Amino acid sequence: MSKVRYFYYGDRSKVNHNGIVTVAYNIDKEQNQLVFGLSFCSPKDRFNKKIGREIARGRMKVKPIYFPCRKGDGVIRTIILFLTKYYEEVNNIPKWYENLLRGMI
Repeated sequence: MSKVRYFYYGDRSKVNHNGIVTVAYNIDKEQNQLVFGLSFCSPKDRFNKKIGREIARGRMKVKPIYFPCRKGDGVIRTIILFLTKYYEEVNNIPKWYENLLRGMI
C-alpha cells in the first residue's frame, strides 16, 4: 500500500472553528478502493494537527474504512460520498458534525 496521506474538512485557520474532520488515507489500487480513518475535533476543542493525524492514522490501521473508488472520482469526492452515506445512516451524530457535513455536500 502507498504512503499515508492526510486532508482536513473544516476551517483550521480559526481558533473558534466549527469542527474539523482529519482524514488519513491510502489508495488500494489492486482492490480499487480507498482505505481511510477519521478523527473528529469538536468546536469545543482546540484543533491540533499532530493529534488529529495520529488518531485518524491509528483508526485507519486498527479499524479501517473501505470504500470503493468509482471511475473518475477523486479521493476527496469518494470520501465525501462515504461521509454522506454515513450521515444518512446514523442519526446519533453531533450537531456540529452535521453542520460541517452539510457544508461539504
